[in-house]
Amino acid sequence: MSYIIHDLDVPDPIAVYETEREWIKAMVLLQGPCYVCDNETIYGILKTLVLEGPGWPWISHLDKHKDGQATWKAIMAHYDGDSFQNHQKESAYSSIANSQYQGE
Repeated sequence: MSYIIHDLDVPDPIAVYETEREWIKAMVLLQGPCYVCDNETIYGILKTLVLEGPGWPWISHLDKHKDGQATWKAIMAHYDGDSFQNHQKESAYSSIANSQYQGE
């Protein structure tokens, strides 16, 4: 099912792949009954991982369609985005700035 969670919606026809498996994964058509089933399965897996956590608001709008690929992209866009990374940095700097040595 790894063919569902990849970055490109349309494969690059001139890209060079290390293995035939990578080429097949990139070139597979994202349609048909097997794709729909796999896509819903991926959605179910991702939903169970983020349902009770801070990631749920970022994918809750996809619950109706159960779109695994869109869910993966939404999660990646949020957690790899500048806003989240800046928040993480600020939190780390704040922890360091407010730290005090208490002795042994």
